[in-house]
Amino acid sequence: ATSPYVVDVDVTEAGGVCVDTDGDTIGSKVTVEGADGPMCLEHVHPHEYNVYDFSKWNRRHVGNDANNNFFPITQHFAERGKVNINFPGSHPISRWDTGRRQLTYIGVYGETIDFKDLSD
Repeated sequence: ATSPYVVDVDVTEAGGVCVDTDGDTIGSKVTVEGADGPMCLEHVHPHEYNVYDFSKWNRRHVGNDANNNFFPITQHFAERGKVNINFPGSHPISRWDTGRRQLTYIGVYGETIDFKDLSD
């Protein structure tokens, strides 16, 4: 499956290696000529545009109070009809790396998936 929102670009020359060891290329942009004219591509976090099931995370997040059916983060977004959660800049990225293990990866935003491929 492919997503109209994500393009993987190989910027290495044949046999070359391109490694960003300190993450300083995130946010860089390049304009390329596409089939419909110029396209602006931006280097983003590798998990940007991934789609996850947050059910397990929602039950385990430290800011929740399951005894009182209080789930402020997900309720805040759901009550407003939102479908995305922005990772807070006040949290170290290590929290994403650790917390992501509680999420079920579904696919990439814009892809089409078959319901039979979803886990229970």
